[in-house]
Amino acid sequence: MKKHSIISAILIFSGILLLHNCKNESPPKQAEIKLAASDLSGAELAKIHCANCHKLPDLSELDKLSWEKGVLPQMAYRFGIYPNDERATLIETGVGGQLVENANIYPRQPTIALEDFEKIKKYYAENAPEKLTIADSEKLPPTNLFKLVEVKDRFDPPMGTFIKSFPQKDRIIYSDAKADYCSIEILDLNFKLIQSLAVPKPVSEIHIVGDTLVATSMGKFMPNDAPAGSVFKIFKQSGSEEYSGFFNELKDLQRPVFTTISDLNQDKKDDILVCEYGNHTGGLNWYENKGNRQYERHVLLAQPGATKAIVHDFNHDDLPDIIALMAQGDEGIDIYFNLGNGQFTRQRVLRFSPLYGSVNFHLTDINKDGYSDIIYINGDNADYSIVDKPYHGVRFFLNNGDNGFQEEYFYPIPGAYDAQLNDFDGDGDLDMAAISFFPKNNNPENGFVYLENISKSKSEINFKAYSLPGTEKGRWIKMDVSDINGDGKKDITLLSFTGMELAKDNNGQFEKWLKTSPSILHLQNRGK
Repeated sequence: MKKHSIISAILIFSGILLLHNCKNESPPKQAEIKLAASDLSGAELAKIHCANCHKLPDLSELDKLSWEKGVLPQMAYRFGIYPNDERATLIETGVGGQLVENANIYPRQPTIALEDFEKIKKYYAENAPEKLTIADSEKLPPTNLFKLVEVKDRFDPPMGTFIKSFPQKDRIIYSDAKADYCSIEILDLNFKLIQSLAVPKPVSEIHIVGDTLVATSMGKFMPNDAPAGSVFKIFKQSGSEEYSGFFNELKDLQRPVFTTISDLNQDKKDDILVCEYGNHTGGLNWYENKGNRQYERHVLLAQPGATKAIVHDFNHDDLPDIIALMAQGDEGIDIYFNLGNGQFTRQRVLRFSPLYGSVNFHLTDINKDGYSDIIYINGDNADYSIVDKPYHGVRFFLNNGDNGFQEEYFYPIPGAYDAQLNDFDGDGDLDMAAISFFPKNNNPENGFVYLENISKSKSEINFKAYSLPGTEKGRWIKMDVSDINGDGKKDITLLSFTGMELAKDNNGQFEKWLKTSPSILHLQNRGK
């Protein structure tokens, strides 16, 4: 594979705290505004103003320095307070910037009295902990359940954005991003390159529908609001196994990071559900297939941070419902119950602190009671508080049978980016594999962990953690679980992304990953 120049700082799935949004038509100059201070305390003001658009974060969730130097200055901007006239630097140019202006993300005038905001700052500064308490990393015993197979073909440096195996199609597809071009790599199940397709923009999702690839382009790497993303199809040449010929199915999307294809309105045509993550603006939208390559957009939630969505019938009425994860401030998981005729009603089933860094989720019947439970992963750590966080990790939320979800298990993993359950060791219960993109203390040995299920009963959830020597070679952003070689055992494939520098990289780990990380590392299951 061709080598290309290094991009030293790229954010794929970073979040920015959404802390205030208040409209103000035709505002006068900021100097002319003088709001009256209240007689409320800093704690009371925080409850009012800081919970206006999202769950109120507990001051113990961040250390004092992160509040003072990271989050609170950003909060000030959302209140229309710009100590050094920074407003113009906060808004991107072009159409994306105009969308931010129209949404009044950064008010031109203060929406809170300066004295009141100073009370909020003082409250956090005086009561936040000096540092977060996080347990020391235990030395995990190694597992021999997997054999490491390093795929030799390598992008330099690896900057993977998507990987998925399609055993029924005898294909593995992954995508890598570069400064001058991006690529879709089509491999056989032995990881041998069949075809490489150059595409102009980074790819976040690929589906195979018949002989057609349906790919999603984010538009731009960096968090942005420009409607530059798309969903496009790549067709096979007549009588050939090679793909060629592109056609845009959807255009003008706001940084779409996930798509799924489903007939949502039951009219026998495939619709497209799109998570338009955006940055300050965006939305969860579904595009109704009207035929003849025409689509009608339906807004489910006009809010940035749509991360992933799954179509699933939650209330057993034979209509496809939607469950979606939202990050970017007002973090949580919503179910959109299908009312028929393309109509949905939203119900928030879980809500998280805006500091949690929501990244991923899966549906699995964990306790085998016939109801779909939620595996929730949070570990985005590329914002204004880049410290190891004790609340990052993997949580199990069990379904009570009426789509109410209660947390029953938590495994802490700073920087967690994915975790998937499967019976990896073949003993009949669900084990777990997890990856971290921001491993604790930037220690690459914390980037992958295998957790063997050692529960003694159906009512118990207990795992024993193992390391896997060799996985420290890469910085893992994606994980695919599939029986690639058809032996009845689930294998794991890891995708590396080395395009973002580490904070406080004291041991040169970032340079090591740049030079030596494989693009793909395959973990071949050699269990029962």
